[in-house]
Amino acid sequence: MLYKYRFMRYYINIARVNTVKRGETSVFGQKLKMLRERKKMSRKQLSEVTKINVSRISEYENDKRRPRIERLETFATALGVQVGYFFKK
Repeated sequence: MLYKYRFMRYYINIARVNTVKRGETSVFGQKLKMLRERKKMSRKQLSEVTKINVSRISEYENDKRRPRIERLETFATALGVQVGYFFKK
């Protein structure tokens, strides 16, 4: 898909591995939580919409893990934003 490749360079820059190293910070978790709260959704509600486990969503929001590109697309669709929103500062 062209859409995936368009954002692949951003994905590679922020998520070379699936786990976050100690001391690193990520904007993704903050934006995910902000969008979820703006939509007045609980983690459980977001989990039901995206079919992603509640504990995994918590790990993303707390910067303990980084999502794969497919998950970014899932979150973007569920929260009504474009994937590129997660990469803007």
